[in-house]
Parts: sequence; structure tokens; C-alpha cells
Amino acid sequence: MMSKISADIMVKYWRAKEAFKSFLEEERGDSHIIAVILVLVVVVGLAVIFKDSIADLLDSLWDKITGVTDNFDPPKKGES
Repeated sequence: MMSKISADIMVKYWRAKEAFKSFLEEERGDSHIIAVILVLVVVVGLAVIFKDSIADLLDSLWDKITGVTDNFDPPKKGES
């Protein structure tokens, strides 16, 4: 009885060890993570470099949007 339990424990230990070893050796996901991090670094870097230009662009777009809506006079109820 003890030898069967011991053997069962050893088999489970070996399977867990092999699964952990294969998990550590798996490298396919690492290159994707590095690529995503590099893209994020480039985007953040460009945003920092062009921060003033981006702010000016958004301000001018916001002024155009609010300028159009300020001049908008919706028809009153009952008018066609």
C-alpha cells in the first residue's frame, strides 16, 4: 500500500516538475510582450516630444467644435 502511494506521489511530482520546466522554457510569449512594451515606449516618447503640438491641435479642434455649437440656434417648439 505504501509503495503504491509513494509511486503515485513520485509520478505526480515528476509531472509537475516537467510541466514547470516546460513553462519556464516556453519563450513564444516573451517576444510578443517585448514588442508591445517597445511600441508603448515609442508612443509615449512621441507624445512627450510632440506634447505642445498635440495640445495646440486639440485646442483648435475644440474651438472649432464649440464655435459651431455656439452659433447653433435650434428651432423653438411649434416652429417648422
